[in-house]
Amino acid sequence: MIINSTSEWHWMDDKQFNLDQALQGWGFDIEALRESEGVSPLSTKSPRAFSTNPALKRWGFLLYLLYMLYATVCHGAEFINRFSKEINKVGKIDTVHVLTDQPQYFDNCITYQYEEVMGRSQFSYYSKLTFLFKLLLEYKERVNYVDADFLRVNFNKGIVGNDSAYYSSVIIPKHLTKLNRLKGRNSAYKEYFAFMAEHGLDKPFNYITEAFLSFPYSSKTIEIACRSKELQAHIEDIFNSKTADWSRTYLSRYAKNGIGFGEGTTVTILANEYNLNVIGVKNNYELLINNSLI
Repeated sequence: MIINSTSEWHWMDDKQFNLDQALQGWGFDIEALRESEGVSPLSTKSPRAFSTNPALKRWGFLLYLLYMLYATVCHGAEFINRFSKEINKVGKIDTVHVLTDQPQYFDNCITYQYEEVMGRSQFSYYSKLTFLFKLLLEYKERVNYVDADFLRVNFNKGIVGNDSAYYSSVIIPKHLTKLNRLKGRNSAYKEYFAFMAEHGLDKPFNYITEAFLSFPYSSKTIEIACRSKELQAHIEDIFNSKTADWSRTYLSRYAKNGIGFGEGTTVTILANEYNLNVIGVKNNYELLINNSLI
């Protein structure tokens, strides 16, 4: 399924000022980012950025499928105990970047302290988007974010078939989403639907889930990253840890662990505002070879 909206964005008056200001908030070295633009794809600053060089594009993409750059978030004792062993197995084959509060459990991966990246210890499901864009801006190449419970040695690399396309886990029509069932339940849900309407999602649309997000680096990446950061506060405020707001709904289990668990809404908004073609798998079983989710 493909998302292809013609909506335009009008959120930035002074683009470069706002971009620099927003990126400073993530702890980026702005001058270094500027200097690395246009770096040779063979430079150590951008060792795998094959897509910027037409002569290397075809073979580079084939090599990329063999050795993918993965990103995942694995936070908290429960998730780390359940998934760190398999994530380390993947790390022996491919480059795996892990955002975690306990990096000592990921010997075969490149680790990032959760609190240093996010600026706080409270867990947010939105951290996957922050981490995805952080790596995109630093490495300037495709980054494949995969939820910790899906990142396995039998992950289906064949899903990524075009080096300029965006890929995701399953994409669901609005009326079939669990979020749609919350409409009118209480004030918290009304705030969410008002937020959706404000961003053009008050009519039929397709909701992009985020168990898997494969984004290429492009000339729009910085702007998209800043837009994501702008939307973060709204999502985290609506999808908060006040479990009473989510009692007797499927969202209560997420609220017990953190905030920002409506992050797929942001991905959907970004796809609409930036006219991104996002290709989703038909079923999340396709994310793994042999369809094994055991």
